[in-house]
Amino acid sequence: MDRESQINLVRQTVQEVNDELDRIAVVISGSGAQWQRGNGSIQRADNNDIATLSINLQQKGFPIGCDGVRRGINHFLSENFPLHAKNSQNIRYLVDADSLRRVVLYYANFN
Repeated sequence: MDRESQINLVRQTVQEVNDELDRIAVVISGSGAQWQRGNGSIQRADNNDIATLSINLQQKGFPIGCDGVRRGINHFLSENFPLHAKNSQNIRYLVDADSLRRVVLYYANFN
């Protein structure tokens, strides 16, 4: 899947999750240039206490994780997806295109 297709899949997934929940729970964040470089993110629209969900775009899938000190969903990711990369600043789990919706829905409902 090329980068533009991946970006469109993330946008479509965010819209579908919001439609399913009948509220705007998650929004695309990060600039368009960041997404074009392959480093995008989504945020909770309804809860500033939840960490931003970083989404990287790679041919083999979506390395995803929450960074920083705020609560995030890395525990969920670690239980369900393989580790992609870990360093002193962040951790990413590899999510395939078929599982992206599941991750965004979990993130949208995480409290």
